[in-house]
Amino acid sequence: MRKAHWRPMDPALIGRIVGNYTAVICTYDINALQLLNHLRESRVSGVSVAGFDGMEEGEGEGLTTMRQPIGRMIAAAFELLGAPPEQVEKRLFTPELLRRASTFAPERPPSV
Repeated sequence: MRKAHWRPMDPALIGRIVGNYTAVICTYDINALQLLNHLRESRVSGVSVAGFDGMEEGEGEGLTTMRQPIGRMIAAAFELLGAPPEQVEKRLFTPELLRRASTFAPERPPSV
């Protein structure tokens, strides 16, 4: 289990998550997949898990995720590269929610 791509996650943190929360949103799909795997191996149910990347690997595992519109974001960045500073504008990109089996209505209220 990893907190980041290179650091192990504290097992006590996993215990607090499982004991106190009904859902976890991970900043990366890889972390969400690792948490899902740990929950399955530990035979823990009732915890929804979602990621935030839209990795293809998550589809086979049933991972709910937010897919960023990377192609549109890259195109917009290239448009802005040649623009004078006074013409640079903020842009908002809406991600796509991919609902899959890893999220569901809670079986119990959170204990927090």
